Amino acid sequence: MSVVDVSPFSVQAGAGKSGLHYISGAVSIGGVPASMRRVALIRRDTLELLAVTDSHEDGSVVFQGIPECPERSLLMIAMDVKDGDRNAYAADFLSLEIMP
Repeated sequence: MSVVDVSPFSVQAGAGKSGLHYISGAVSIGGVPASMRRVALIRRDTLELLAVTDSHEDGSVVFQGIPECPERSLLMIAMDVKDGDRNAYAADFLSLEIMP
């Protein structure tokens, strides 16, 4: 069974609001961009659901307004469509990083 793949996610400081960030990346299946895949961002230590979104037509995913979190404290899960035949993909121990 195939999995829903997620490219490395990059994190950048959000514009205009101190302490808020965004995370962007892409979801693909077998290297092909996957649209309309539900993606959740969870804080590992509390299991707090920080954000949920769907991948866009080109597979891209953006979470906006994410608060500062401790290093290696995020879990991201990309799921297949409702009646899909693929396993979900989890990216664990994600960290916020300030990109130039």
